[in-house]
Amino acid sequence: ISSNNILYLPENIGNLTQLMKLDVANNRLITVPDNIGSLNQLTELFLENNQINVLPTTFTNLSNLIELRIYSNKLAELPESFGGFDDLLDLYLNDNLLGRLSENFGSMINLTRLRLNSNKLDSLPGSIGNLVNLEELWLQQNQLTALPDEIGKLGSLDKLYLHNNQLEWLPDDLCNIYSGLEEFSVNNNSLCYLVVPDCVSYENDVGNQNCTTGDCPP
Repeated sequence: ISSNNILYLPENIGNLTQLMKLDVANNRLITVPDNIGSLNQLTELFLENNQINVLPTTFTNLSNLIELRIYSNKLAELPESFGGFDDLLDLYLNDNLLGRLSENFGSMINLTRLRLNSNKLDSLPGSIGNLVNLEELWLQQNQLTALPDEIGKLGSLDKLYLHNNQLEWLPDDLCNIYSGLEEFSVNNNSLCYLVVPDCVSYENDVGNQNCTTGDCPP
């Protein structure tokens, strides 16, 4: 039922307890009904390109999700309990208004792809280091000023995008995973005057930074 100008989902959608895929992308939804949590057989849920500004706390009952798309909405926050998706592999939260993530976010230990780009995040929870199966982490175009040391625990990571933030330094623990990264971008931050670990080359890796005269990298 994607691309149908739908304004809301009926409350009785919760009666579809055997439903495995729900695609309501590209509509005009503002909210999601509480009883969506009854759809606990869902493995794929596509909510992208709506105007959703809040998720119900029952959302975390969707414990069988494998792929969840909520990108391009108006979410400023997630339920504090968001993260209890043991089977989730792909999570797309990009292009929202998210300002923070709870510590519970790190409980999705089987996650392989996480897109958080184009939000308003200024920090990440230390529990991000629990996502040890993560292969792609998209964090570009946020407001991050630092990364937690726990980023160095993401040993499966091969793509890390950090450009267009406000990063002022990179943790030394980044070196634990740096050699395994196939794609790494950190340009257009504020990495000025030797504030990166030894494994990162200013010349080859850092690129253009938003530095004042005299603070620019050598």
